[in-house]
Amino acid sequence: QFPGTLQNNGLTTPEFQLSSETNATRQANKLYDTIYGTFLTGGLNSLGSQDITIDLGPWISSRDATATNYWTNTVNLRDLVREMSKLLMASSMSQAMEDTIYNYVSNTATGYLPYGTTPSESERRDRLRAILHFIAISSEFTIQK
Repeated sequence: QFPGTLQNNGLTTPEFQLSSETNATRQANKLYDTIYGTFLTGGLNSLGSQDITIDLGPWISSRDATATNYWTNTVNLRDLVREMSKLLMASSMSQAMEDTIYNYVSNTATGYLPYGTTPSESERRDRLRAILHFIAISSEFTIQK
């Protein structure tokens, strides 16, 4: 049982019984390796061996027929975070988590995620990677309701 109010009331928490600190760390590390693995052409990301890839292409490319309306543009960024929430968390991301991710990724003043007026493929890729990484290491992702 998870200690505290739940245990004091005789309630069990199966999600904590199925997961441990070690499992959560391993999961976060594996997802980091997948997200930040070798970047191939056309938006594909690889774990290194190129046997298993994830296709980031649709999310770093234009959202519509307009060649510069990228998903990763600041004006579309909140929609992108919500799309990733839908795909990875069945739209269960809290507003606080969404705001945290949006605020970090949209803040170009820090220099961590530069994003030019005409963003390069690597700038678009890095914004998407940051969103995916924040989701992957969150407790909301690890233990979904």
